[in-house]
Amino acid sequence: MRNLDVGLLTVAVLFALHTVPRCFGMDDDIDWGGTSGNECDHSQQCYEGYECCVSSSDGNRCKPLAQIGQRCSEEGAGGGVYKGDCPCVKPHTCGDKGEGIKICEAPKG
Repeated sequence: MRNLDVGLLTVAVLFALHTVPRCFGMDDDIDWGGTSGNECDHSQQCYEGYECCVSSSDGNRCKPLAQIGQRCSEEGAGGGVYKGDCPCVKPHTCGDKGEGIKICEAPKG
């Protein structure tokens, strides 16, 4: 049994020595600033493509602005955070379809 424990320990150490040097320096290009699909406190923390901070049951997350036909929100929860859905990409508008449903649509006119 002791030989088996020593053998497993040897394999674990050799694996670690082989793997760790390959991981070193792999995150050199990461920008640890804003977020894209990650947690946020306000929309200003979100990167391009994820310009809106949305409040939901699993916390605040950066999400993309709504496109035509997608659910949208005009009302923020305050502090640069939106409730449930993002506002529409400009120049689209958030049209009220009734029963609490709002959808992005082309501007009228």
